[in-house]
Amino acid sequence: MNSDQSSQHKASLRSKIAVAASEYYPGDSLKVIQKRMNFTRSMYERILKEKNIDLFWSYHCPHYSFFFIMSTNARIGLQLDGGIVSVYHHWDGYPQWLGVQLTQKYSNVEDLRELIDGGDISCLASDTDWDRKSVPEHVQYYSQRGEDCPPQIAHSITEYFEQCDNCGAEYAYIFDKGEWFCYDVKTWSDTYGELVDIPQPQTV
Repeated sequence: MNSDQSSQHKASLRSKIAVAASEYYPGDSLKVIQKRMNFTRSMYERILKEKNIDLFWSYHCPHYSFFFIMSTNARIGLQLDGGIVSVYHHWDGYPQWLGVQLTQKYSNVEDLRELIDGGDISCLASDTDWDRKSVPEHVQYYSQRGEDCPPQIAHSITEYFEQCDNCGAEYAYIFDKGEWFCYDVKTWSDTYGELVDIPQPQTV
């Protein structure tokens, strides 16, 4: 496939996604649909970059293919005096999993600094390597496969939310004064910017 064909293919897919969105979400305003499409476009481009089609689940119907994104993306942030330092987290970013993991394992500044220093994360507790071989549970960093994805600094909560939007994050986590906070940052959500409860870890 040459570059012209590739561009046409991408445009065709985006058009089909847009048509599907209008059918799946009737009554949404144009602004809401545009926000959702911007998010879908950013995630589509990330899938192309990662060359991992498993990040999509494809639903087929007679007129188009519509891609549902299976991952729930998030950012993990640490509040410092000069701003919020954070990294991207790809899989299972909802509070019921990532929020609980962070509460259980990273509720002190030293451990969290070490986690964030590694850069963007695929999974906080992966039991497979990048070749999908079973390995002991570990933090799976994108740097482990040669990518340069260092932490980012945001000088305000607004800038932090913008960073979340830029990477397609649905949840934004901030560790501040010994406590974890989770925000809904889905740009199409009516509860955008609101705090979300993190479930208490279950004790055995």
